[in-house]
Amino acid sequence: MPLRRFGVLKNIPLGTENSEKLEGWKQIQAAFKGQFNALSDMLIAINDQEVKVSRDQNTAWFFEELSYNFVENNKAVSYDGIRFTGVQVYL
Repeated sequence: MPLRRFGVLKNIPLGTENSEKLEGWKQIQAAFKGQFNALSDMLIAINDQEVKVSRDQNTAWFFEELSYNFVENNKAVSYDGIRFTGVQVYL
């Protein structure tokens, strides 16, 4: 079921810390650029992804589990089972 094509779209990905709430593309882009610029040789694998759309097609949300592998300060780092969730709302 496609989302409506008209109206104002608001993206809200939800992070894992209480203070981490990003609204709008500029905040999302700034946060991700800062994080990704500090890392190298990154590999993100997505598992168990689900996307849902409301009956009125005004709201969509997703959740997924990530495996996140990268190099930081010449040290390989790996995180498994990271949950990532987000919402899109047409206003």
